[in-house]
Order: sequence, then C-alpha cells, then structure tokens
Amino acid sequence: MSEVDVVVVGAGSAGLAAAKFLRAQGRTVKVLEAMTRIGGRAFTSSEHFGVPIDIGCAWLHAADRNPYFPEAQAAGWTLYHHQMEVDHLWIRGRKASEAEEAAMRAADAGLAKALENWNGKDDRVSTLIKDGLVHRAAATFSGPMDFGKDFDEISVEDFRAAADLDPNYFTREGFGALVARFGADVPVELGTPVHRIRWGGLAFRWRRRAASSGRKPSVSPRRRRCWRSRRSISSRNCRSPTWRRFSTCRWAC
Repeated sequence: MSEVDVVVVGAGSAGLAAAKFLRAQGRTVKVLEAMTRIGGRAFTSSEHFGVPIDIGCAWLHAADRNPYFPEAQAAGWTLYHHQMEVDHLWIRGRKASEAEEAAMRAADAGLAKALENWNGKDDRVSTLIKDGLVHRAAATFSGPMDFGKDFDEISVEDFRAAADLDPNYFTREGFGALVARFGADVPVELGTPVHRIRWGGLAFRWRRRAASSGRKPSVSPRRRRCWRSRRSISSRNCRSPTWRRFSTCRWAC
C-alpha cells in the first residue's frame, strides 16, 4: 500500500494520458492495471507473424490534431498516409468490375449528399439507402466500418456531426507499440485488477490481487453475517438479490 494524490484505474490510452497530465500538475499518481501490459486495446504483437501487427486499434486518424501523430514523428516511426477511398471491392466472392467500383463511388457521393440534405422524420441512415449491392457496400463502408453499428442503428444527425478523420496514417512499428512508448514512464502496477473501491473521507484504499493465470480459479462460497437472521451464512444460500448480482450484500454487517 502506498499513498498518492490520485489513483487512476486502467492503463489504456486515456488512463496513461490522465496520469501524465496529473503528474505535470505536481500530483503524485499511481495507475492500476489488471492486465500484464499497458495500452488497453492498443496492442502490437510481433509474435504472431514475425512482424509488428496491431491486434487492436491501428489507425492514426485525424493526424493534424491527433496527439499521437507528433509522438510517432518524434519516435522516428515509419508512417504511411492512407487515402479514404476503397482499395478493393468484392461482391459475393468475386472482385467487382470497374463499372461496379465506379457505381459504388457514385453511390458513396450520393449517400453523402443525401445525408447533407436530409430533413425527414426518420433519423436512421438506413432510410437513405437505395436497394442494390452497390449502395449497401457504400453504406457499409461509411456506416458499420466507421461507427461499429448497422446503418439502421446510426442517427443521420450524428453521422453528419461526426468529425472528418482525414488525414489517416498507419505506422509500420505499430500503434500499440506507440502507446506503450508514450506510457513507458508512467508508474503502473500491472496485474492489479480493481474489484472494489472503498471511499472514506478524502481517501480510499485498494487491495492488490494476483493476476489471473488464464485458468478459472476455484471459488469457495464466502460467509457473512446475514442482516436478516443475524447468522453466519454462505453466499450461495443468501437470498439477497444484491449479493446474487454483485457478490456483495449491502446489508451485511
């Protein structure tokens, strides 16, 4: 147990940036991370294919305002600019013809124009999509691939308000490796999942637990004094819905 001004839970990009900001303000910081590495969903592996591969996020979107872009430049990372066009289009197992690719580009432009001029009552992007494989391909590229949702779940208004992601870059050395480099000087306790935070006054405590070995641990039922019967009972026999859902009974004495 150590005393610090601020404890940050999670050593992903946001947690690392928060810790660096707080430390720059003169605060003492400790970051607690459940995994055995930092970076969160930004993770570069060189073990799978012998070259750096981003298992998680890979794009350096909006490089003109992305704080990781100057980090990559300062690190001497190899950066590749990527245009926003579709490189290859496949339809039902075959490569699209030049005419189909041209039709998709026209459909993409038509979709953008329809989004710009939309003033209907139905706020779903799916209402703007015409029938046909080409239009669905255009909508997929600008919908689920960007937003992670089907286009009948995407709001037209939110779509129009989304920031432009260009210019886009890939990095040969890996985005995950870049995030790991960014947070290399941050004090992080790895293998430290946070199960509970006890607040009290102006401080709280945390307890470090061993990281999982990958095997499912055997769990014995915990025993507590029941607030109803005042008897020591097993968590398996407790009828409290709170205990069943969250493994902690708020009524326990």
